[in-house]
Amino acid sequence: PLSSELCSGNTTTVTLLSNVAGTAFTWTFTDNPDVTGETNSPAPTTTFSQTLTNAGFDPETVLYQITPASPFGCVGDPYTFAVNIVTTPDIFFVPPAQSLCSGTISNIEVHSNNAQATFAWTTSPAPVVPDFYGWSDGSGDLIAQTVYNNLTSPQQVTFTVTPTAPGCPSGTPMNVVLTVNPIPAVAPAAQNPICSGQLTNIAPVSSVNPATFTWTSSVTSGSATGNGAGGPVPPPPIRDQLTNTGIIPAVVTYQVTPTAYSCQG
Repeated sequence: PLSSELCSGNTTTVTLLSNVAGTAFTWTFTDNPDVTGETNSPAPTTTFSQTLTNAGFDPETVLYQITPASPFGCVGDPYTFAVNIVTTPDIFFVPPAQSLCSGTISNIEVHSNNAQATFAWTTSPAPVVPDFYGWSDGSGDLIAQTVYNNLTSPQQVTFTVTPTAPGCPSGTPMNVVLTVNPIPAVAPAAQNPICSGQLTNIAPVSSVNPATFTWTSSVTSGSATGNGAGGPVPPPPIRDQLTNTGIIPAVVTYQVTPTAYSCQG
């Protein structure tokens, strides 16, 4: 062959042949500063052997001029022999981990310093429908999966990603963790009727804790004053002094929104 490919750190060995029996070969190399291990031939031989290391991640090439010489003292024309040195791919993630709310699409980019790298991943744990699910094994340079967490605490999915590139064994698998936070919900908060001028005592409860609450309110029947908006605060209760300004019972409706682990219900 006029070229050979090897994985960085390995040895390429090629038998050199000639149409003249007894021919031996010598060689010189053109230095590549990104490769170590190149040597000129120590003596005429029929076996080309070099152990080469690529200091970077991009494929590199070392050129050798191989010259044949017959046992009768006749020297043939030199020819160029190329050795291409490729590297085992590394892997890194952008971002290095991600946290998102249930039902949101993940956006984890998979990268390597080796431009020829491709990626495949496995996942754990196994999905459990309908509590925690939505992820799967896959491949590519972007982990974009919609994961659902219907439990009451954050859950995690681990993606174990393996890089591969031509000419070398697969790179070392690396893990990236996706944290999926649940969406909180508010349980109905009962409020007994109160007399005009009294304080409310509305204590909302979140399905996910710790939670904070914001609220708005509006008079939905009759006429009243004293209601307002508030938050974000830990479990209140909501204490508004309401005054009925009419002659019939008034109704004030509160819209309470919970937030837990940066996810709004």
